[in-house]
Amino acid sequence: MVPTGNTFDGTVNRMRITFDPWNNVNIIMRKILILFFALAATIDSFSQFDMKKDVLLKDKQPYAQITGSSKFAEPVNVTVSSLSGDSLLTIKTWRYPSVDPKFNKTLFGYRVRFIASGKTMVRSRELDVSYTRKDKIYKEVVRDITQDLIVNNAINPAAEAELLKLDITPAIDKAAGYEKSLAEYLKEYYPIPRTTEAKVTLKNAVETKYKDNSLTRTQEVWQNQVYLGKMTTRLTGEAVYTLELKNEKPFVYGDEKLEAPAVAIAIVEAWVFHTTQYHTTFPLTIHSNLSGKDYEIKVAVPNKAELEIAQYLVDNKLL
Repeated sequence: MVPTGNTFDGTVNRMRITFDPWNNVNIIMRKILILFFALAATIDSFSQFDMKKDVLLKDKQPYAQITGSSKFAEPVNVTVSSLSGDSLLTIKTWRYPSVDPKFNKTLFGYRVRFIASGKTMVRSRELDVSYTRKDKIYKEVVRDITQDLIVNNAINPAAEAELLKLDITPAIDKAAGYEKSLAEYLKEYYPIPRTTEAKVTLKNAVETKYKDNSLTRTQEVWQNQVYLGKMTTRLTGEAVYTLELKNEKPFVYGDEKLEAPAVAIAIVEAWVFHTTQYHTTFPLTIHSNLSGKDYEIKVAVPNKAELEIAQYLVDNKLL
């Protein structure tokens, strides 16, 4: 574009517009280069990691050592050390200590402790997958940071600070606060006053089946003509049982408001249903929101355990 203005004789120059295609190409190329270097800055995230015995290789070069246990179906417990043998950090499996899917299915990962600084964090995992390869565990921990965590056989302080910003401990503390508040709320209503000698009964079962072969079943829980709540069973590969009852006032925590909060939740994990031909009883975990604790019991039929769950809660004064 060429600027215009008044000439000395008072006439006005017309504006002349020009288009420079090479200038536009240069602008595009500069943007591509900026993006390239920004992506390249995420060093550990884009590096290739592998293991050779206990040595962690980064882009085929010795980088660190990882020792400890990372076996299938067992918690991870490993130590990352420098090539000279100095311990740098530990990595251990961590999951929210409750089977309540509200938190158990979202708050999980690795507890990381930096040896030199003493700082700890919980690093979330992208997928609920238990890796056994130590290089995959390390890469999961350092994903998304923009600097090498280990430089010259020591922890890079800047990378450590960056990783600590990804700590999910604040979300964990919020979940714990939620559960504590819910327990205090439920203690206003439970155990429900009644005589408890009579057996628990289930009434008015309603089943809904879906195209994906999942199923929802609802039933009323009664004891000695006293209504104890509604049991909802959700079968989706695993079995999730939820017992809830609407009380005089709703449960409120932050922005959440529940007219009928769960008194208890029980889980039969998906793997159990692959072992039914080998066993006569099956593990089930009950989480009581009243006590804030998990309880392990055995049931005869893993996808129809409503009565056993309700009876256990009654017998232990949790309903």
